[in-house]
Amino acid sequence: MPCPASPVFSFRPPSPAVEDTGRLGMLAARAFSLIGRRVLSTSVCARTHGHEVTKAPHYTEPVYEDYPLIPLPDIPFIQDLSPEQKALKEKEKGSWAALSPDEKIALYHMKFDKTFAEMLKPSNNWKTAIGLAGYMVGIAAFFFIWEVLYVLKPVPHTLSEDWKAMELQKHLDMKPDPITGLCSKKASAVRVSGRRNCSLLGSWHSSSLPGSRRPRGKRSERCPCLPAKERAVVMGIGMSKVVEGLYLGSISDAEDKENLMKHGITHILSVHNNAKPLLEGMTYLCISASDSSNQNLIQHFKECIRFVHECRLHGGACLIHCLAGVSRSTTILVAYLMTVTSFGWRECLAAAKAVRSYVSPNFGFQKQLQEYEATLLQEYRTWVLMEYGKNPFPDQEELQRLLSPKEEKMEEEEEEEEEEEEEEEEEEEEDCEVFGAF
Repeated sequence: MPCPASPVFSFRPPSPAVEDTGRLGMLAARAFSLIGRRVLSTSVCARTHGHEVTKAPHYTEPVYEDYPLIPLPDIPFIQDLSPEQKALKEKEKGSWAALSPDEKIALYHMKFDKTFAEMLKPSNNWKTAIGLAGYMVGIAAFFFIWEVLYVLKPVPHTLSEDWKAMELQKHLDMKPDPITGLCSKKASAVRVSGRRNCSLLGSWHSSSLPGSRRPRGKRSERCPCLPAKERAVVMGIGMSKVVEGLYLGSISDAEDKENLMKHGITHILSVHNNAKPLLEGMTYLCISASDSSNQNLIQHFKECIRFVHECRLHGGACLIHCLAGVSRSTTILVAYLMTVTSFGWRECLAAAKAVRSYVSPNFGFQKQLQEYEATLLQEYRTWVLMEYGKNPFPDQEELQRLLSPKEEKMEEEEEEEEEEEEEEEEEEEEDCEVFGAF
């Protein structure tokens, strides 16, 4: 069976017009391709001394630099060739084998300053960076210290941690009684604004309201809103005499020169963070210590005992104080009384409270007094006896008297407390009436 005839394809040459159009299209495509590559490319080819060596970025001046990431710089190392170097470049165009090793090295260093191995060597730039950083830190530290010493004012003592602790302890010791009574809820505004704040307002009292009257007796001579303990803290009780020639007080007492002279104070033992001599003519022992449970006061007991005892033996009087006369100074006072008497720390603290009711060493100081009594007390008593002899002051009898008050005094205090309670009840009723009137 014969195979079918395959189709015959015939080629017809393009017309001259179509051929000219195709050639123009190819030329245009090449032109736009070159322009596009030049526009889109980020570098152009540069030639130096007849050799293509690198690609220089657009819009930048070509520079030479030795950097491992750019092994071929934009320009050769030597730009202006000497006559000998130009002659060597002409010789380079000939046979490379005709060049000696020194000439090859010279040709290399016309293009490059360092070899690639030399570029990889570690440099000392880190030393320069650290030096500059240290210089800047030193300048900043100098200006900071200069401002602290000569520009900034001292921080007010009311912002110190000691002062804040003193204020907190003061309010904790005051323990203001809550408002009680049948109509306490209605009368709370009058009681809080009137009776509770009279220590701050001074002359204002509930008696200024219609239908009320001022308390009778001794209460008319003092602030009726606070008991004796709280009133002493708010209004200032002054320094307290504990035994002959020994006083306990606050920092305000240590600054009151007139009052110090009045009590014959010659020596001052300061125990607080910023302890320093304040007045001329006084002998000081300054102990820097914070009112913290972690503060170690035992290490200062011996020098404090020596200071106080020698002051008294020479006929002087010593004031021991901290900021409030509550915690640190009381701890030193109790340690001294334990050493010159036969009482323990609890009895000595009770005697101090008998003359200054709101004294209260913090828990850490009480533990230190306990430790002192158990370990060092007998040793210190022997030391005082051997160095100064028998105690010539009746400290034992004075403390015993403070610890054993007379029954009559206790009865008087109880009667006074009962009278005050009755008067407070009357005032509460009057306040209720006044509140109802409003």
